[in-house]
Amino acid sequence: VGGGPYLTTTTCRLVGDNCYVFVEDVVWDASKVTQTAIHDIAVAFDQTTPTEPDLGIYDVDIGIFGPPPDTDGDPRILIVVLDILDSPFTGITYVGYFDTENQAPPVQREILYLDSGALTQNSFLARATLAHEFQHMLHWAADPDEEKWVDEGCSEYAELACGYKDTSNTAAEAYLDVPNISLTAWSDNAFDFDKAFLWTAYFAQRHGDAALRNLVALPNNGIQGVELTMSAAGSADTFHDQFAGWMAATYLDGPGDLGYDRVNLGPVRREAV
Repeated sequence: VGGGPYLTTTTCRLVGDNCYVFVEDVVWDASKVTQTAIHDIAVAFDQTTPTEPDLGIYDVDIGIFGPPPDTDGDPRILIVVLDILDSPFTGITYVGYFDTENQAPPVQREILYLDSGALTQNSFLARATLAHEFQHMLHWAADPDEEKWVDEGCSEYAELACGYKDTSNTAAEAYLDVPNISLTAWSDNAFDFDKAFLWTAYFAQRHGDAALRNLVALPNNGIQGVELTMSAAGSADTFHDQFAGWMAATYLDGPGDLGYDRVNLGPVRREAV
């Protein structure tokens, strides 16, 4: 981060059903991550989630968003736990990421990176991060040039589908405080992720998880992809119809499609003019 690629060493500490868990040697040697911690994260990835006790993050995500890439001929995903370098310029910390450059030589492996701090301090955050970043990998495999608000919305929804998303009245509060911003513009602020989450949760509520799978699979991006997905699902709605319904649901938080069936929203900031 900031200085470009750098070298570190990691060791495989666990082989799961759908994953290898590697831990950075300096992190392991400092006892910052335990065998129990990586076992638990592998169980979450392979076997069980809060919403699907018999399915792990791997199966929940691919069931909604489609199959993963396989550039290395090995079906297991590498989960690399390391002390992710934080930005020396902005002070921003990183919990995890998926790097598309790993899909090409010289690396040519499917890798999800997870910060060791998330694993040791907040295992729930680590699991949410895996669900989120794995969706990015799946989305890249199907539609590598998707617009960011769609891709990030699907990753936020992956957290919800696996049971790791906040659904209380504090959910999406960054966006609810500034709801007059564009849905499709993106600046990597907290409200961007919140708005994309609410949009995608409402879209899935109206059209089903199968529509999300179709949305990811389509080569068409952004608004055009949304409209084609709705049409394929048998809906006569335009994007603007869907947008109006989403706005009404966010403002009213009422019954049925005038609200959210899986999120208990807090108040939206309202200003009288």
